[in-house]
Amino acid sequence: MTGRGHFRGLGRQPARLVGSLGGADGLWRRPARIVDLSLGGARLETDAEVPTGAAVRLSVESPNRWDPLDVSARVVWAHARDGVSEIGLAFEPSPAVMRGLVDLLTLDAYET
Repeated sequence: MTGRGHFRGLGRQPARLVGSLGGADGLWRRPARIVDLSLGGARLETDAEVPTGAAVRLSVESPNRWDPLDVSARVVWAHARDGVSEIGLAFEPSPAVMRGLVDLLTLDAYET
């Protein structure tokens, strides 16, 4: 349980990763900074305002992969302030994406 009274099934680790957030339909994409990450989701900052419940794709630049890791997700909460949106995502990963997340989370250098 976090200090805000929320229960999270999988603990998140602090991260400073570069990525992008886009619509599941591929019609828009915005730069994003991943603030924390787990196998089940992420918190990120972006200039896109995305409604709760929206289906999105998160693309994460990884120091151990040639190509970004692309994850399907759903927005579970969002707060916008001063042109920056903080967004909480719940992942809907495939087995291959899950392996990529495990690799990413076990890197010594992923908080760069």
